[in-house]
Amino acid sequence: AGNGSLRVLPLLKQPMAFLMLRPFLGDLEEWNMTEVFGGYGLKLKQKYHELLMQCMVPIPSTQPGDIVFWHCDTIHAVEKKNKSS
Repeated sequence: AGNGSLRVLPLLKQPMAFLMLRPFLGDLEEWNMTEVFGGYGLKLKQKYHELLMQCMVPIPSTQPGDIVFWHCDTIHAVEKKNKSS
């Protein structure tokens, strides 16, 4: 954890529903529909998606030859700094 690895949200149905329906709660002053349909992924923001961000987990340590699979439609991110050796 914290070494610049891929982080994923291991749940699919409930977090994705929350992420997609969140703009309709009416309190997103900075939400822009063009970000969604302009070829960009939905972005998590600390202010509105803190619970989802806390649930993200890093992939386990890998060794040369290991393979990691995830689906790009799931909530995922790459840590900002790569500290791996």
